[in-house]
Amino acid sequence: MKIQDVDLSAYIEINDLDIIQKELYKLFKAFHDICEKHGMTYNMYGGTLLGAVRHQGIIPWDDDIDVSMPREDYEKFAVLIQEEYSDKFIAYVYPKKDYVYPYMKFGDKKSILLEPLRNKYNKLSLYIDIFPIDGCSDKGNIRSRSFEKLRTLKHRRNICIEPINKSRYAVMNGLKFIRYLFLRSVGYRYFLKKEIRISKSYDFQYSNYVCCMASSWFEKGILEKEKYTDRVLYKFGDYEFWGMRDYDEHLTNLYGNYMQPPAVKDRVSNHNYHLFFERKKWENNNE
Repeated sequence: MKIQDVDLSAYIEINDLDIIQKELYKLFKAFHDICEKHGMTYNMYGGTLLGAVRHQGIIPWDDDIDVSMPREDYEKFAVLIQEEYSDKFIAYVYPKKDYVYPYMKFGDKKSILLEPLRNKYNKLSLYIDIFPIDGCSDKGNIRSRSFEKLRTLKHRRNICIEPINKSRYAVMNGLKFIRYLFLRSVGYRYFLKKEIRISKSYDFQYSNYVCCMASSWFEKGILEKEKYTDRVLYKFGDYEFWGMRDYDEHLTNLYGNYMQPPAVKDRVSNHNYHLFFERKKWENNNE
C-alpha cells in the first residue's frame, strides 16, 4: 500500500514528536482507565518502564508505548474493545486479517498510521503495543528449546512479510532461493499461528516463571511471577500507570546500565511511520 492509495483528504499529518507523545499519553490513559474499570492487570514494559524509572515519562526521543498483560487479561481485553469500545478504539490482534504480529496493538480510531512493511505501508492507527505475558517452564533447558523454536518461526515469518529484495535473490544459491520462495508461499499466518501456540504452552496462573514469548528478548525477559504481579503506580508524564515494583532485574537484563542514557547520536526513534488525524476532530480539540 502506498500513501497515495489511502484517502487522506479528511486528515492532517502530524510530524511533531511533542504532539505525538501527547497523543500517546492520552491513548495510554484511555487504556489504563479501561483496565481499571474492568479489573484487568497490566504493567509498563521494556522502554516504557525504563522511561518511567529514568524520565518519569516517555523517553524524550521515543514515540511509542509498550505494556504487557497476563495472557488471560490480554485476550479478554481484545474482546472487550471489540464489543464495548469499538466506536473509539480498535484492537489489532491475530487472527485479524493482514495483521502480522504475535502481540496486540491498541489503536485510536480517529487516526491513521502508515508504517513500512510488506508492500509500501501497513495501515493502522496511532497505537500502543500490548504484549501477552505467558508462563514458562521452571527448567532452563526446556525454556531454551521453546525460545529456539520461536526464533526460527519468527525468522520465517519475517521472510514472508519483508519486501521482495531482488538483490537478495542474486546472492542466493539454488536451494536457498527455492527455500525462500517456499516460505513466502506458505505465508506468515502459518508461522504466526505456531508462535502463538508455543507461547501459550504454560499457563500464567500455574507457573513460577513468566515471560513475554511474543517479544524478541526471549531469555532476557524471564521473570519470577511474583515480581511481575507485585505492582505499584509510577508517575508518567501527568498521569500514573502501573509497573513492577522491583524493576531492576528486568531493566538490567534488557538494557544493562539502564540509568545511563545512550550517546546523543543514538537518541533516535526506531520507528518510521506517517501519522494522520481526522482534521475536524483535531481542529476542534485544539481550538
